[in-house]
Amino acid sequence: MKTPSRRLATAFAALCLGIGAALGLIAAPAQAAGSATTEQTFLTFYGWWDNTPPGGDISYPQIHQTAGGTGTYSDPITFATDSSEQPPGTIVYVPRVGKYFIMEDGCEECSADWTGHGPNGGPNLRHLDLWLGGQNGSAFAAIECEDALTHYNADNTPSMEPVIVNPPSSEPVTSEPIFNTSTGACYGGAKPTITVGQYKNVSTGKCMTDPNDSSTSGVLLVTATCDNSASQQFTFDGTFLQINKLCADYSTTQISMKTCTAGPSQQWSYNTDLTFTDIQSGQKYINDSSGKVKAGSSSSTTKTWTFIPASTTSNDFSLATSPASASITAGGTATAAVATAVTSGGAESVALSASGGPAGSTVTFTPASVTSGGSSTLSVATTSTTTAGTYTITVTGTAASGTHTATYTLTVNPASGGGCTASQLLANPGFESGTATGWTGTSTLGFNPITTSTSGEPSHAGTWEAWFNGNATADTDTVAQKVTIPAGCTATLSYWLHIDTTESTSTAKPDTFTVQLLDSSGAVLATLAGYSNLNKGTGYTQHSSDLSAYAGQSVTVKFTGTETDKNGGTTSFVLDDTALNVK
Repeated sequence: MKTPSRRLATAFAALCLGIGAALGLIAAPAQAAGSATTEQTFLTFYGWWDNTPPGGDISYPQIHQTAGGTGTYSDPITFATDSSEQPPGTIVYVPRVGKYFIMEDGCEECSADWTGHGPNGGPNLRHLDLWLGGQNGSAFAAIECEDALTHYNADNTPSMEPVIVNPPSSEPVTSEPIFNTSTGACYGGAKPTITVGQYKNVSTGKCMTDPNDSSTSGVLLVTATCDNSASQQFTFDGTFLQINKLCADYSTTQISMKTCTAGPSQQWSYNTDLTFTDIQSGQKYINDSSGKVKAGSSSSTTKTWTFIPASTTSNDFSLATSPASASITAGGTATAAVATAVTSGGAESVALSASGGPAGSTVTFTPASVTSGGSSTLSVATTSTTTAGTYTITVTGTAASGTHTATYTLTVNPASGGGCTASQLLANPGFESGTATGWTGTSTLGFNPITTSTSGEPSHAGTWEAWFNGNATADTDTVAQKVTIPAGCTATLSYWLHIDTTESTSTAKPDTFTVQLLDSSGAVLATLAGYSNLNKGTGYTQHSSDLSAYAGQSVTVKFTGTETDKNGGTTSFVLDDTALNVK
């Protein structure tokens, strides 16, 4: 078995063997008395490259000083197991490979299967680990041969097969080596079972991911939303977990993808309990640690991974606009969300374009391309001279798998000839009517940010204000109001803002305040301004943003305060005397 804990015992045993041989005290063991019996047994294989450093030390030398043998009755090959399952010196015959073996080594996994509930079952599950050599041969080929010769049932339980214990000396012996170090060939031409697909963490629901599908040695594995992309398609051959010709390596706490060496830190076992453990010790478990793939202990609650085979279905996607239609006045801008979805296969890049818009209008997408499953914002900007009418705009999504279209119907009404009437559009702009008029306030702590002023946080004018955060706990507060900006007008949003904080940092921004403009569907048209605890001051400061580009649209003005409570301090953002003036 591939366990370093055996090597201390084997080194001592080998020393004793050398002394015994020098004194003439060690001879070939006699076969235990009794008739031959056939026992159903789980067979695994190990070799020279499974030890660190590579070698063939054994725990119970009988006729060999190190693991070896040719497989004949007089020179049986070393096998390992628990000494209470088969005592040292026991000879067995394995029909599948046509060779004799002798118990000369210990096997931790075999012991676990025999004496308790091991990784393959138990108690009393018979498990022998057979030596196949490998010295001076390819480490990759030898280890893959071990995996190819280890058989499991379709349900991933160990395959049990006949082994003759205390066999007669007349069983047929094949001349073919279990592993040919010269050619790298495995007995019977056996090849390991290779799987390709995703590994989804049972606890977090996220998939093991190679960030940006990197092929650079040293990249650290993470977990991300399962999207069936190339960055989540791992190849596993029973020992080596690979992607982009790199091997998963646990030489650092966070699993990294490194140049494949077949070294012990790159050898893994995917077990029947859905865990990945390192082959060398069986003590390191691959787990999802807050989005990082790490080598942890067996106590981790995120150590189990479901395998999802790679899809053989071709990639495809769908495309839709929401809303599917809009009506604006000439000079205004209409917006809609363009949503894509994966309908088969995996995610892919989709480039967006449009045709059929009014003459002189400007059609844009933000962003101009998305990964299927993502969305973009469509904007159609008209001018005051745009011809009135109804236009069918065709939105086209183009990907490697093909092209799909969706329609967006835009009605343009003629611009009014009377010009713009100067006015202030926001209801209850200074919050003096309390919480019931104009504004919608929310807080993750369950209260309305619109409140009466205090001596500690006075209003800019009057007795009411909107007080965001400042509770010394993680919290998100919002205040928003819907408004229609008349076409043909220039528009300016203004507000007074006071910021005070107990945060001691001069660089970090744990607490933030944003001013955004949303469209009629709630999508963000623009982030107008952003502030943080670093913008603290002793009084109120007036700020303004030009909204003329959104004339002719119904929009929502939204103020958001976010406190993370990461640095121990707290920040208050106090808003007052807002206005949206048009002229």
